[in-house]
Amino acid sequence: MILRFTLPYRTEPGQRLVVCGSLPALGQWAPEAALALHYDAASGHWNRELEVSADQLAGATYKYLLLDERDGGRHWEWGPNRELPTAVAPFGRLVLADWWRAPAQPENELFTAAFTEALFRRPAPAAPAAPGCGRPGRALPAGSPAR
Repeated sequence: MILRFTLPYRTEPGQRLVVCGSLPALGQWAPEAALALHYDAASGHWNRELEVSADQLAGATYKYLLLDERDGGRHWEWGPNRELPTAVAPFGRLVLADWWRAPAQPENELFTAAFTEALFRRPAPAAPAAPGCGRPGRALPAGSPAR
């Protein structure tokens, strides 16, 4: 089975894209051993083909990683790991035509920290009230200030 990774992404000099994932050929999540993609300036796509046995695809996951050699930066694409399809038995080649997932894309904005940690944050459960304090129908303990 031949896997073809293709991704449109414009980079700057000193930047490159790799595919990192659970398969040995993808580095088993070690960025240093990830599969380096090749840039085609005419199309603006990063591409690479890889031959794997079809039985390796079950449960295999991957993600794109932008490596910046100028400052040593590693920038993982946003979102969950991508999963390789497993029902591809009759095909000899699988083209994975992907797009870089950035948090600023409209479908991803609700999952950014501004929403998950502030606007949609669920309050912590309230501490239980002390027994007999302020409950309707119960008297306050002696010496307590009136409400």
